[in-house]
Amino acid sequence: MICVTLGFPTFAELLAEQRRLLGAGVPLVEWRLDHLTETIDVAAAVRSRPGPIVVTIRRPEDGGKWTGDETRRRDMLRAAIEAGAEFVDCEPDAAPHLPRNPATRRIV
Repeated sequence: MICVTLGFPTFAELLAEQRRLLGAGVPLVEWRLDHLTETIDVAAAVRSRPGPIVVTIRRPEDGGKWTGDETRRRDMLRAAIEAGAEFVDCEPDAAPHLPRNPATRRIV
């Protein structure tokens, strides 16, 4: 299976690229929400996804751009899980704080 990582400053750009990739036959994309420069409703975003996703929010120490509050980051990952994202990628220290959902696989 091919998974393409998408990191864009706006959610509209991220969605447009996912739609383009779906049309090209890419079955799975990773949403790097730490690249967004705007605030989004993660649950609504996940519900509007055009295809399967991995939701990821990386901190700088993990190779990402998230500089916000850790509680907010976990809340966003939790919202993705509760909205039924196919996968959520999280670090070992965050995993115990995130719920399990049969619709979502956790990548730790």
